[in-house]
Amino acid sequence: MSTTILFDFDGVLVDSIEIFSEAVNVAGRKLKQPVAFVPDDLRNIKRMSIPEIVEAANVDPNLSKEFIVEIERALYDRYEQIQLFPEMAKVVQQLREVSKLGIGSATSVAVVQRVLEHQGIKQLFDDIVGGDVP
Repeated sequence: MSTTILFDFDGVLVDSIEIFSEAVNVAGRKLKQPVAFVPDDLRNIKRMSIPEIVEAANVDPNLSKEFIVEIERALYDRYEQIQLFPEMAKVVQQLREVSKLGIGSATSVAVVQRVLEHQGIKQLFDDIVGGDVP
């Protein structure tokens, strides 16, 4: 029997809370929505999906889809700032030797792939499913 180990991306593989907070604020400024998140706000709601975070931020419902796109765009543009947790590359490499690996994330596949490529570990994962995949 083959084993696959699945990882969440944000908060498990990478420390993205500050960058995500910045991305939410960038989207708010761009769409003229009064949003002011700080990293502690996101720590309190870290189990929420991106659409749930947008709803919690009281973004105009007519702009919520566009707001999500702007968050993803800001994350994509800041991929170099998103870092793996210490020793995570080593852990992933060791697990890859004995198992298939996958990622499930509320973050888009494009952002996840770009960060993993930058960190030099994308090739270790067999499958990546993001929040943009229905």
